[in-house]
Amino acid sequence: NFLVLNYEYPPLGNGGGIISRNLCEGLIRLGHNITVVTTWFTGLKEEEQGENLTIIRIKSKRKHTDRSNPLEMFLWIIAAKKFLKKYCATHTFDLAVANFAIPGGEVGLFLKKKFDIPYVVISHGHDIPWVKPASLYLYHFLTYFRLKKICAQSALNFIQSAEMKTNIDQFLGQDYDFKNIIIPNGVDFQQFRFTERTSKNTLSILFAGRMTAQKNPLAVISAVRILKENNIPFILKMAGDGPLRKKLERLIIRYN
Repeated sequence: NFLVLNYEYPPLGNGGGIISRNLCEGLIRLGHNITVVTTWFTGLKEEEQGENLTIIRIKSKRKHTDRSNPLEMFLWIIAAKKFLKKYCATHTFDLAVANFAIPGGEVGLFLKKKFDIPYVVISHGHDIPWVKPASLYLYHFLTYFRLKKICAQSALNFIQSAEMKTNIDQFLGQDYDFKNIIIPNGVDFQQFRFTERTSKNTLSILFAGRMTAQKNPLAVISAVRILKENNIPFILKMAGDGPLRKKLERLIIRYN
């Protein structure tokens, strides 16, 4: 019996939520039982039952489907702990899968202390200091020691790249580097297939993501500008929206 903790789960959230859903579906195919504790949003059921899958959505004042903020995450932590304090008194779990060191790992640490349920942390990129220090410094500074305790007390910490492992190894110290495990994000080649290029001389490029500083779509425009300056033909498609969209449009016009 797995307990999956993620403050965002489809249709809420983006990459982290989709990864959680795919992991749950894979574990179900292997015969495991999954209970997901996530966030409620207008129009969603507070509880859904499927084959070997229970989704419980907790109300915690989330305002947007595609993004959240530290206050909303903090409120979800409080609501999740309150709910699980009663729920885990009558339901047993072998392992809690905590997505993001905070907020998921904070709830996992609570369950370990209260009910002796082991937990693992799945980091999705920016929750471990000091990734992107320019934009996340204050968040990491304020939560530094709590994050360290959460990752040190977990059974394992899963990250997606060698760079992320180097970062978390330095963060926790060499006594804990054995428990930081790389599992790269995967691609389902049954669903996504490579096809022949429509033109062997033209690069076809896709950017898919929010047009925010975190996703850095400006770097894509800078990159294709170099292609243009070197007379390398390309087709760029950008799928997404966000606060940088107008700036991107201005740059596209400026660079012709």
